[in-house]
Amino acid sequence: MNCIDFADKPEELRSRIDDLQQRLAHNPKSNQIEPIQNDLKNCLKDLHDEEQKRDLAENAPFGIALIDKDGTFHYINHKFKTCSATFVGYSLR
Repeated sequence: MNCIDFADKPEELRSRIDDLQQRLAHNPKSNQIEPIQNDLKNCLKDLHDEEQKRDLAENAPFGIALIDKDGTFHYINHKFKTCSATFVGYSLR
């Protein structure tokens, strides 16, 4: 059984935000600034949304697991790790 943390999306968003900020700093042409600013604004909103979802899942009073049809765990919260995994007999590696 494979357990994968879903930390990739926030890291991808942070990388995209860094890239957009550098593009803004090095592109003084006014016709290129607005699309970059719009992309940056959208990425910042997406990052905020992802962090809110993660906080909700991590602080939930019950276990949460995201499992695909092949049985691969893509996310488990702390409560699932500590309580549910033992209860249902999963061995988390």
